Amino acid sequence: MLSPIIWFCLTKLAQCILGYSFRFKKQWTEPIPIVEPLNTDKGKLASLAKLCQDMAFERLKVRKQFVDFVGSEIRQFYKSASTNPDFNEVSPGSDVNKFDTLTWDEFCSRAQTGAAYGRPFKEYTGSLKNKSALKQYFEDTKASCANLSAQIHKAEDEINSIVYKLYDLTPDEITLLKDLTQGIYED
Repeated sequence: MLSPIIWFCLTKLAQCILGYSFRFKKQWTEPIPIVEPLNTDKGKLASLAKLCQDMAFERLKVRKQFVDFVGSEIRQFYKSASTNPDFNEVSPGSDVNKFDTLTWDEFCSRAQTGAAYGRPFKEYTGSLKNKSALKQYFEDTKASCANLSAQIHKAEDEINSIVYKLYDLTPDEITLLKDLTQGIYED
């Protein structure tokens, strides 16, 4: 977990590799001013960081349970995955793993790709009963993930407020920093 201040500094000092990774060397990061927080702030920062971590792990668990449930339902629909050679497991890089960031239609579209469940998903959801039940489960689980994401964002905002105070940032500087670091965090 990085404060937008630190993230901004690091991305300006580090070498970008392949457009999405950063290479850090000790001599590049040593000039970054690290303010030592008061003990009360340290405790608060630690507890907020732990809360963010716990909520992120919980959201990951909910996401995995949903993806596994869909795969299980498709397997039951076919009675055995071995009887259908087109059945796929969801690849780690598939957007389906972050279904809660998608609409129902986007999820269905991506679930039919080779990186997800493939054609069996389309056949499974061809049944109105299956599609309706899955859509309801999708919406319920998406709401759970949204709640966890909101808790994460709230705790991150509190962390950022503490860090902004530590660095004595003005409201204009905070606004500029938020504009420059908008969208760097992934849900």
